Amino acid sequence: MEYFSEIMHTMRIQNSYGLLFDELVEFEAKSDVRDSKAIKRIATAYMKLLFPQWQKVEDVDKEAFDLYCLQPAVYRRGIIKEQCHLIDSEFKARMPEVRVK
Repeated sequence: MEYFSEIMHTMRIQNSYGLLFDELVEFEAKSDVRDSKAIKRIATAYMKLLFPQWQKVEDVDKEAFDLYCLQPAVYRRGIIKEQCHLIDSEFKARMPEVRVK
């Protein structure tokens, strides 16, 4: 257990997955910074857990990234946005368009 927690801690402080995400994904121009940060955090967490071997853009299977990392992250952020919209109509329920480059 100690070994696994050390690996997870090391992966948490690695910024390489965030850099990969930035190179792979583009948001629509009007997207909210809060949404883009949340989607990035969720998607990079999936990348770390499911695809730790991805270290460079060339390593990434873009279909797998979209299916297993990006779309689930957008879906989960959408749930939060809907709940915020139900609490206060000031929050928009619409999610920004996010796609793999």
